[in-house]
Order: sequence, then C-alpha cells, then structure tokens
Amino acid sequence: MFVSTPSLKIKESMHFQATVTCLSQMKAIKVIQEKLNSTQMERFRDTCFGHLLCMPKLKFCGNVVHNLLLREIGGPCINDDGMQFLVGGHVIQFRAQDFSFVTGLSLKTRPSIEKHPLFLSHRLQYKYFFGSKSISMYTLEETFINCEHEDDTVKLALVYLLEFLLLGKDKKTYVDLRFLQIVDDLDEFNMYPWGLVSYERTFSSLAIALRRRAEKFKEKKRTNPNHCHETYSLRGFPFAFQVWAYENIPKLGEAFAKRIDHVKYCPPILRWMCETAPAYAAVQAEVFNCNELDVLSPVPISCMKTQRYCKIKMEKNDENDESDPMEELEDNSDHHDAYAEEAYQEEYDQKPPKRVKGSKDTPSELKELREELKEVRQLLQMREMEIIELRELVTTQQQTLYSHMLESRTEFRKLRAAKRGGRGRG
Repeated sequence: MFVSTPSLKIKESMHFQATVTCLSQMKAIKVIQEKLNSTQMERFRDTCFGHLLCMPKLKFCGNVVHNLLLREIGGPCINDDGMQFLVGGHVIQFRAQDFSFVTGLSLKTRPSIEKHPLFLSHRLQYKYFFGSKSISMYTLEETFINCEHEDDTVKLALVYLLEFLLLGKDKKTYVDLRFLQIVDDLDEFNMYPWGLVSYERTFSSLAIALRRRAEKFKEKKRTNPNHCHETYSLRGFPFAFQVWAYENIPKLGEAFAKRIDHVKYCPPILRWMCETAPAYAAVQAEVFNCNELDVLSPVPISCMKTQRYCKIKMEKNDENDESDPMEELEDNSDHHDAYAEEAYQEEYDQKPPKRVKGSKDTPSELKELREELKEVRQLLQMREMEIIELRELVTTQQQTLYSHMLESRTEFRKLRAAKRGGRGRG
C-alpha cells in the first residue's frame, strides 16, 4: 500500500479570487416572522420548515465558500458520493446526508417533484393569482404579505420560504406551480423530501460554479492585466454548505463565525452565526494556508438518518418579551444527544479522518476506467444543470408568450366589439 496524494481539479497555481453572490435570501425568515400572528406561527412551527425560523443571523461568506471550491479534488482515488475537498492534508466530503444533518430537512425517498401527480388542487393558484401560469417571485412575495386568510397565509409562507431561501432562485424566474398544489395538502407537503430537492439544486450549483472558470480567468488576465477576480452566483441553499464547513473545519468556525454554545442538540444551521464576511486573503492566511489543520470525522450516516430534532417554540414575541426562543432547544433535547453519541460510538468509535489511500495492486486498467467513469458523471452533472437552465428559460418564454397571447386576444375582442358598434350606429 502507498499513500496517494489526491489531485485538485484546479491547480493551486491557477487559483483566483472571486465575488460570489448567494441567491438564497435570509430576509425570507424576517418577512415571515413579521407577517405571521401567534396562531399562524404555531402552525408554521409544526411543519417541516418550522425550525428554520430560529436561524440566527448568518451572513453569506463568499470567500469561505470560494476557497473550499478551489480545493475540490477529482480522480479515481475518491468515491462518487457528493463533493470532496482537500483541506489540511485530509479529504472531507459534502454529501446529501451532510446537507440533511446540517439543515434538519428530510431525504426520505419519495417521487421526484417532476413525477408528482398533477391532479392535486389548483385552488391557491386561482384564488390568489387568477389562474396565472406566470407567477413571478415578486408577485408571490406581495401576495403572501397581503394575504388575510388564516390558513392560506401559512401555506403561502411555506412556499415563500421554499422559493426564496431553500431553492435560492433568480428573482426573474417564476414560481413552480406544483409547490402551490402540494402545499394545499399540508400532510403531503410535510412528508415531501424537501431536503433532497434543496440539496440537488445546491449541489448542482456548487458542482459547476468553477467549471472552466480558471481557464477563463487566465485568458482575461492575459488580455487585461488589471483583471483581478471572477464573478459568479450560487443557487440553492449555500448557507448549509457554509455551516457544514464550520462544523468540519473547527479553525474556520473559530476564526470567522460564532458558535452558540447553549444550542447543542439541534440542526447545526441553528447554532452558527456570522455577522461579517471575511476577505479572501484572511481566509487563506488564517485557515487554508496553515500547514497543520484539524478536520473532524464525518457525522455517521445512521445518526443522520434517525436523529430527531426537538421542536422549537417560535411564537411572535411581544415587545416586552426578551426571552430567546433558542434557549428552549437545550431544555427539550437531552435524549437526542444520548442517541447521537451512541450511534457515533457504534459506527465510528471517534476515529480520526483517514487520508486518501490507493493500492499498488490495483490494475492500471481499472484506474483508467474509474477516471473515465468520473469524467462521464461530471459531464452528466453539467448536462443536467444545463437542461435545468434550459427548462427554466423555455418555461419563462412560454409564459411570456402566453401572456402576450392573452393580451392580443383581449385587444382583438375590443377591436371587434368596436367594429360591430360602428356598424350598428351606421
């Protein structure tokens, strides 16, 4: 056996700075908190998204995310589960299970959103959006804020949080009408694997964020010496990726975030806060350029799949109520810690992370096949992302054409009515 050094997808000599925009909007939490009354808040609390309203202030740190993406590795020496990064001489993985553990959202196996029955109710679509097939993100927000129906306000709040926070969509895109169907049945909505839906969008965006970007940066730098950084956006819920980094790289969390000590037995997304985004150079100097950097073992999958999170009281506080709803987490969760610790001991026995190893006995042909398979899978991921973007573009164009058609039809009817009126007077 020999230790094989994993190769970075982007060589260190080609690393570059970037301005990263996060399309996921934390403001959605504040908007919902200000809109819902105490009864509605209690109902929202009992849904699969309820705990997310207790997220502390978490500023997106583009330079933290970018530095990690620069350290993604590839090649036959790794597996194909999620994304792998080389940090401090260790390989850490970001997988669907990690996303679920960090966010507390479900990965249960259910039909994909594309295969969901289309015969569910269109009630919300027709009641609040006049049956329109082109509901913009702005329209959704305005309708939710102005909604006065006790139950429907909660349902619109769920779709609002899903679209604005968990899916991180471009503001120019339209709302997925199927979400309005599913949310009208709260039992169906709560059973749906929204963690998987959010993870797939997040993973796809992270996976292609730097694809061919290093080469483009080099070319721009060659033609324009003043070009110093790239720009790109991330969809989905990159905050989960950022918190995952805090959890797995202790020095990163210590340097640029604050861990809420009394919030221990809950999704990690609720126990980290960050008010200032660090500079690129600071992230490199204090963390990623360190010769010795500790990373933690991955959380056992068995623990991720079965750990239950405590319910969180999120009633709208009165002006004189200075209590912190986060404090209730500690009171209701001792059994969660006991179970998590037991599962951890059984599966990992607190072993340190292993460095990537390869075997000299592995046939070269097998290594080549693995490499080719990895490239094919990466190509498929890229094509899938392109298909998603094309679908969104086609949907937008179809909805625009449909709107123009309705306008033209209305105008035609007016002209025909005017013409008939003229004949009648003649």
